[in-house]
Amino acid sequence: SSSSSSSSSSSSNTTPPLQPKKDSSSPSYWRSRRQQQQQQRQRQPQTAQQQTLQYAIVENNKKLERLAKDEGRLQDAHNLVLSLDAQKKDRISYHTVMREWQNCKDPTVDIFSKLQELVMDMEQESLLRQQQQQEKSNNGNTTTTASTSSTTTTNPVLDISPNQITFAIWMNSCGSSGSSSSSTQEGSEEIIQQTRHVMDCARKRGIVPNLVTMNTALKTIANKDAPRAESMLHAMRDAAKAAMINANGDNDDNGVVSNDNEMNNDNEKQPPQQQVIKEEHCILPDAISYGTVIDAYAKSKRPDAATYASQIFQLMIQDHTEWNPDSKPNVECYNSVLKGWALRPVKGSAQKAMNILLAMEKAYHAGNSTVAPNVITYSTVMNACVSILS
Repeated sequence: SSSSSSSSSSSSNTTPPLQPKKDSSSPSYWRSRRQQQQQQRQRQPQTAQQQTLQYAIVENNKKLERLAKDEGRLQDAHNLVLSLDAQKKDRISYHTVMREWQNCKDPTVDIFSKLQELVMDMEQESLLRQQQQQEKSNNGNTTTTASTSSTTTTNPVLDISPNQITFAIWMNSCGSSGSSSSSTQEGSEEIIQQTRHVMDCARKRGIVPNLVTMNTALKTIANKDAPRAESMLHAMRDAAKAAMINANGDNDDNGVVSNDNEMNNDNEKQPPQQQVIKEEHCILPDAISYGTVIDAYAKSKRPDAATYASQIFQLMIQDHTEWNPDSKPNVECYNSVLKGWALRPVKGSAQKAMNILLAMEKAYHAGNSTVAPNVITYSTVMNACVSILS
């Protein structure tokens, strides 16, 4: 009896230490358990036919990738993804071919039209897949249909409709080689029209352009026409600034719009302003937005390009000081302005480059690590000084 009691006591003593090993008290433990259970529930309704289709999608994507990367066979991959059955391809199938078209350097290929054809086919195949699901749901077998349709609609792998990534790739093709054969004003107008067409198609499908999409549009337009890109930047900032001022005015007890200092110092008013921007589908330009236009002017052949680049840079600093927390200048923006003065050896350009360098060093020593001068900074300033002497 004593041995049995001792064994029972020893077993009771050895049982509790097993609990901490499972981390059952940790929230992450139960979170992982719930995820595992959800995955198991998602796997259970899948039939053998659905598993076969998913395997076919994976194999087709591998084949498409091999064809698309094979030199001279990109058109074959394009034709293949169009000919595949709607149940045997997904977004990755289309995106694989679209990205390779985007990297195509053949000037005889109309890349924009190629990507447009793929996007339109995605939309048609998505509608076809929805019709097929609807026909299944109208059949008499309600139990099987319910489980199949729920799995199909909740599984993102089986969704084939165009999304933000699709339109971002398509928009980026507006500035790729082959999509526009001229760098003149006519070529700039063509790229702007293409960009607007992509954005209109996205909005018609309920896809609101985000900051990445808008920055891509800015880049494609800036590659051809810096003033047009500047106009687009002003449209972005004006809409976002108006939304933030309106939000700040709505929060004011007196119904009067608060001044800039109040908007900077009152951190409690920032969340409502950001919420209004999202509700009105305004896009707050960031450092990349401003830097794209600055760099476009710096690289352009306009004789006054450096002056325009400096003006956009000063606007960027002013916006960050007054209302836009996302427009904080970084070292890339400073280097773009420096490049503008270094490429134009006019009177005073070297001194202006030196002043920008001193401002960067002052801001860096004050604690702003994002503007720390790098090798490009110093070499650009030296080139500005040497170009005056030569």
